[in-house]
Amino acid sequence: MIKINNLTVEFENSILFKDKSISFKKNNINIITGLNGIGKTTILKILAKLLKTEANIENLNEKIFYLPQIIQYPKNITLKEYLSSIFFSNWKWTLQKSDKEKVLCKN
Repeated sequence: MIKINNLTVEFENSILFKDKSISFKKNNINIITGLNGIGKTTILKILAKLLKTEANIENLNEKIFYLPQIIQYPKNITLKEYLSSIFFSNWKWTLQKSDKEKVLCKN
């Protein structure tokens, strides 16, 4: 389960969220929908710890990944290397043999 309590987000003197709470249940598919600019990406970035907030976030060992629509990545990296890198706590652009085995579930 993931819970966000007391979320307040302001951008350029405009309040996006003020003292809001949201929760995502474990073992369920959770969908965030809404119009452009309503805060869907902001919530995902907060959960992925890409944006800092004063909100109280309770995350019971759930991994959150955020993959943007536009990606900046090094030349000569394979798609497999790029996608595989999300499985590691420290971002890796190249994979060693042992890393590849982890991705392919060989250990």
